[in-house]
Formats: sequence, C-alpha cells, structure tokens
Amino acid sequence: MRYTIITVLSIIILQAVGLEGNLYAKEWSDEVRLTNAESNFINYWFEVDVDSRNDIHLMYEYNGYCNEDYNRSQAVIQKFNRFGEALTDPVIIGETVDLPDTAGNAYDIFIDSDDNIYILWGERNLHVTKFNRDYEVIINDAYLEGTTIRFADSRPQMVVDSEGNIIVIARVYNPEIPIDQRRSYVVYGRYSDEGELIDTLQILQEENSIYTSLYVEITSEDTLHLAWKKNNPNNSVHYSKVSPDGEFIIDNFQLPFMDWDAGIGLGCFFLDNNNNPLFTIHDSIRLHLKRYNNDLEEDINAYIATCELRWGDIYVDNAGNIHIVEGFDDDSYNDSRRFIGYIEFNEEGEIIDSLQIVHDARMNGDYGRTALWSMMELFAINDSTVGVIWNDDRFRQIDTGIELMMRYSVSNNGIDSSPPVDYSNSFRLLPNYPNPFNNQVSISYQIPVPGNVKLRIYDVRGRLVEQLVDSHAIAGEYKTIWKSQTSGIYLILLQTETASVVKKVVCVK
Repeated sequence: MRYTIITVLSIIILQAVGLEGNLYAKEWSDEVRLTNAESNFINYWFEVDVDSRNDIHLMYEYNGYCNEDYNRSQAVIQKFNRFGEALTDPVIIGETVDLPDTAGNAYDIFIDSDDNIYILWGERNLHVTKFNRDYEVIINDAYLEGTTIRFADSRPQMVVDSEGNIIVIARVYNPEIPIDQRRSYVVYGRYSDEGELIDTLQILQEENSIYTSLYVEITSEDTLHLAWKKNNPNNSVHYSKVSPDGEFIIDNFQLPFMDWDAGIGLGCFFLDNNNNPLFTIHDSIRLHLKRYNNDLEEDINAYIATCELRWGDIYVDNAGNIHIVEGFDDDSYNDSRRFIGYIEFNEEGEIIDSLQIVHDARMNGDYGRTALWSMMELFAINDSTVGVIWNDDRFRQIDTGIELMMRYSVSNNGIDSSPPVDYSNSFRLLPNYPNPFNNQVSISYQIPVPGNVKLRIYDVRGRLVEQLVDSHAIAGEYKTIWKSQTSGIYLILLQTETASVVKKVVCVK
C-alpha cells in the first residue's frame, strides 16, 4: 500500500501568501520521465489528450535538422499508458505526412468520440493531420485555407464538432499589407476535414492591440466558447460564445477590470459541467479562480495564492470538482524558489486538496540555474486518476533539450504501479476499516522505534477535528477507534518527532 511522508506543515491549507503546505487527500506517484532529450531540443510547447481506452496521447515538438543549413521544428506525437509508459515510439509528422518540406510547429491535439486523433501543426500556415488511435494516417494533410498566422504568445487552438468539421481560433494577419500598416486580429474558422473553409468569423480587431492566450472549448451541442487576452492599449480578458450556426450568442464580453498590478493575464480557461466558463486570471503576483454563470454573473471569485507567471491548466471532473495546476512562488525561501502546485476545489470554490508537485531544485550543472517550467497540462483518466505533465529542464545539459515529466494520483481508484514494499519494520498508517464508514472507523498504525506519537483528525480545510493520541509509545502495532458525528472527507495524521504520514477517510451517514 502506498504511503506518503510529509512535513508537519503538510496539513496547513492555502494561505494568502501562497501554498504553505500540502493536504494530500490524494496520493501521487513519483515523477515519470516521458521524453529523453539527448540529441534534439524538445521545445517547451506540448499538448495532451486521452482516448476512450484511457491511453494518453502526447503531442510535442523538437528542433530537428532537416538539412545541413536549416534547423526547424518538427511536430511529434506519442502514445503512453496511464502510468506514463510509452506504448509507441515518437511519430514525427514530417516523416509521416507525404508532403515535401513538412516540418512545422506543434500547436494542438484533439481526440473525437471515435478516437480519431487530429494534430494541428504548421509554420506560417496551418495544417491538420488525422490519425486513428493506432497512428495510421486517415487524412494526410488538410491545409486550412487562408491561415497566415502570428503564433508568438498566441498559439492556435483547435476543436472538432460532431460533424467532423475542424474549428480553429488563431491570431492572423494579411501578409500582403506592409508591416508598418499591418494589424493582427483574432479569428475563428470552421473547415471541412479536408481543409476547405466553410465559414469564418472575425472576433476582434482594434487599433494597436495584440491578442494572446487563445482558448476554444466546444460542447456536445457544438456551441463554441472562446477566450483570449488583449494586451494593448490596456490588458484585459475577453470571452465570446458562438452558436453551431456561427452566430454570436455572446459577443466579446470583457471580464470586469480588477485593480491589480500591470501585466494581467489569462492563465487558463475551461467549462464546468453546466457549460459555465471558468478562468484563472493573474497579474505579476496573484492568481484568482473566477467562474461565471450563463448570464455572465460571477459566482466564484477565489483568491488562490501568489504565483509565477506561467501557463497553467484547469479541469472539471464529473462530480463538478475543479482541478488547477500552476507555477507558484515559494515565499518560505529567501531565494524565491518556485514549485508546481496542484489544487482541487469543490463546486462552491472551497479547497479540497493541494499538492506541491515538484520544487525548483537549484542546479550546479552546466547551466547553473533554476529549473524552468513554462507549460503544464492537467488531465483525467477514468475521471478518477488525475495526471499532470510539465516541461522540466532540471536535467538539461548544454546540447540537450527540455524533458517532459508526469505525475498521477493513485488513491482514488486503487491504481498503484509501484513494486511491492516490505513494511514489516516501517512507520506507517495501516488501511482504515471500514472506509467509507458510517459511525466509527478502526485506525491501525505501526511504530518501528520508541518515541512520542500523535494521532490527529483534520478536515480537508486543515482544521483540527480531534486529537486521538499524544503519548510515548514503544515499537509495535496499535489500534484505536474514531467516531465521527458528521459526514465528510477527513485526513488522519500520524506524527512522530522525525516523520509524518497522512491517509484519507470518508464518513457517509
């Protein structure tokens, strides 16, 4: 049985200054290395999606040498199981698509209900290649007409509707206009699966404005939800909703201005189970979770923590719980170390769980600098196992690139890929019985050496519910009974002078 060793502060909930500890309501795997960048530079950009068999499809890009004179980006796709074990070798789009000069950046991935996989890629123009789940090519190349794009800080995003039409949101421009007169704008375009333009809708074009952080989500009824950030002349976050017929339902709603520092940004965007828009929004120091209902009335505005300006991700599970991953600043260190933080909220915006996925380890190698996380992706397998993939250059050498790393939760559905461990002489909490329980639960634990022992019950917000044990104990196994008066999720903390371990228990009345 997997157990988790944590510090005394691990029960402290999120504070206004940042993530000061971990709740660990979920148990998590160790880091899994997905890429091995020894000969090519793996770029920061990647996307992930999961098919109906719970296989993970990871799309990323690396810089490959196309010829002696030109180093170009190549889009790559690769399949993994839920534990991050590779099921295929990397498939390089430039070597798969039967076209001359097919190198290009990797932009987005989308898996439809039949497990067909769409890859959005290209350089100044956009292309889509369609595979089945075994990576056999269905559509070699669908060139999306009229897409001359500006992709710096505004990577194009793609969804596919129920008719198999490809819908893209991108920042585009007219290359025939002189540079000093050129204006870029956000556009939505709908294409057939062969790349033929069906219709297009210009979302926004304003003088001296730059549009970044593009997002598009699609409902089962083919309604589109679009979000983006406008950089100039002032920073603002915008949202539009488009009918299946290409008509605006909501046209360019601007989220109310917040009196924050300069540099307001759209962290990520998603729809909850009622198709209400969810945003994470930050400036240079603060991160907020905001949700609006279908009437665009704000019904969640949760201040999360201080954060590092990086790309995060957001996901909503079948129970309506909101999962977020972001880069945060660790104010407990004078040298401003950073970490990737995972947070889970219930539907009311209350924190259920948190975890510091990985800390910024200062390196003494060739680069001698901090680890860099510029992108993270959050996803679910079977809606019970939560996975996080991030780009990580802690292992980077001078001539190699960014690695893609993964961690996944293991407690919600009993998945545990680690080898068996002998706990015969270990400090640990034994499995609670019964769990879930109705009135009382039996808590057993093991102490390998004599010492002072504390056994406490906390709620998921970090508040002490009851102290069951606070005494000296000799080595051995112990059992105690706890009776709960209220339904809910609780955390059991077993603590000695040198170690702590936490397990989750659920009371259902």
